[in-house]
Amino acid sequence: ARILVVDDDLLLLQTLDDILANVGYQVVPAQDVAEAMQHLKETAIDLILSDIKFGEAELDGFQFYSAVQAQPHLRKLPFLLMSSLRDGVIIRSGVQLGVDDYLTKPLDADLLIAVIEGKLKRYRNFDR
Repeated sequence: ARILVVDDDLLLLQTLDDILANVGYQVVPAQDVAEAMQHLKETAIDLILSDIKFGEAELDGFQFYSAVQAQPHLRKLPFLLMSSLRDGVIIRSGVQLGVDDYLTKPLDADLLIAVIEGKLKRYRNFDR
């Protein structure tokens, strides 16, 4: 499976690439929402894992999710948000929007892989 990972932290992007590549996933890294949207136009993606907070001028993870949902061919893609923010209001906001899951940083590698595997299984059962 090909996973789009969106985060402005280069070290975290590399770490996630290492973790996910070790279990057979292909990672498509993006440092911001604009780069992620470009990847979505050019590359077949199976799951999105995105941070919530980016630089001041950047779209946030919620806006990114909304932009993905505005594309009919991308609506069924599993979309996971991750953040170091543990604020209940923020978590509820993501869940209310319809994101598939919310993971808190620092990410537990085993939990991350389990969540991704579960979401991909469900996604593969949908008619695309």
